[in-house]
Amino acid sequence: MQINSELAHSNKKKAMTFAHWTRWPAHEQVLWLTFGHALRCSMEFLRHFRDLNAATLMAHFGVVPEESIFNRLQERGMLRVVEPSNAAQGAEEAAKTAAE
Repeated sequence: MQINSELAHSNKKKAMTFAHWTRWPAHEQVLWLTFGHALRCSMEFLRHFRDLNAATLMAHFGVVPEESIFNRLQERGMLRVVEPSNAAQGAEEAAKTAAE
């Protein structure tokens, strides 16, 4: 993903507003820090849903799982590994949780 450093829909009024906001270095740093944090959170959100999508497709089509995807989902508590002997019990628990 590429993010341009210039606004696609900027105009003189917006440029003057931005210049007014960033006339002090501390204000400019806070704005860029906030933008950077929002961007990182957005990218993490997209990565999370990419992993969920990949895990779902792998499980549906019986593809050998890529460990990194499943590890990330397990770390976040979004995916639980159920031993084959406990698969029926795990399915019942998941159905109860979904019903609640």
